[in-house]
Amino acid sequence: MQDMGRTETLIDFRADSSFTLTISQFGLQPNTDPDELNALLVYPGLLNVKEEQIQFNIQEFTYTDYYFQTGPETLENKTVFYDNCTYKINGDTLNLFYTSYPADAPIAAEQNFVRVN
Repeated sequence: MQDMGRTETLIDFRADSSFTLTISQFGLQPNTDPDELNALLVYPGLLNVKEEQIQFNIQEFTYTDYYFQTGPETLENKTVFYDNCTYKINGDTLNLFYTSYPADAPIAAEQNFVRVN
């Protein structure tokens, strides 16, 4: 049975309230090495922070599929990433609490990010 691969998410925050959210997918396609980059999604945007609420406003994203050898393709996608998002910072860890929308109903979700230098 093949390893299911992994997805890594990185957020690069900048002082001007802009950010880049990058999602890298490794080893998710059949017969690929678990460390092989299959797809890359890059979401630049602007942050809106108010008290414990944080809004990730996206205008577009760029998608590259290395497995099928397509892209990079940039598409307009005006949306908010991490819907109804609040946050907490604990040392070097950013905890995001948001609403996720799987197939059957919205659910509360959490994602944690550790600061890297």
